[in-house]
Amino acid sequence: MFWFYLYLVQVRRFGQAEGAWLTTLPWIFASLTTFGGGYLSDQLIKTRLGIDWGRRSVPMACQGVAAVLLCVGARVENGYLAVAILSLCTGVILGAEGAYWASANQISGKHAGFTGGLMNTGGNLGGVISPTLTPILAEHFGWVHALDFAGLIAVGAALLWLWISPSRQIKGQLISAPSIQEVT
Repeated sequence: MFWFYLYLVQVRRFGQAEGAWLTTLPWIFASLTTFGGGYLSDQLIKTRLGIDWGRRSVPMACQGVAAVLLCVGARVENGYLAVAILSLCTGVILGAEGAYWASANQISGKHAGFTGGLMNTGGNLGGVISPTLTPILAEHFGWVHALDFAGLIAVGAALLWLWISPSRQIKGQLISAPSIQEVT
């Protein structure tokens, strides 16, 4: 969402000060939904969905709904309505954070630090690519298509959850590192 300010000022024609203020709204939404999504994920694993579908269902739903909101938000005429929809989109997608981290911890067991670091690295790579790629795509294909592409990525991410099983914990050693005795 680091491209959001540019989008608001250049495409939606908000003034610089108003665009700056409106850029905070996605993060306000996210501060509310992140807690709610994690709580919902914890509650769903206690149902007949169990651990795998209880954890999967929140990210899959969040990513699917976010994809729709991106596409709709890019197309509405009213700038304030677009801000509201795209802010809600950010809130919805970040509502899956609790399930991401809980799943990583459940899968990794004693390797939680490594797995958390790996997951965070992947997120940071997305954070590097998105603010660069989105405006480039927008320049060549228009903002609607750039946001459609982001929605397509969200759908792909939702589908990847079909192969994630939080109930299956990693056994053994992830990487081979020398022990202290071998080093000294």
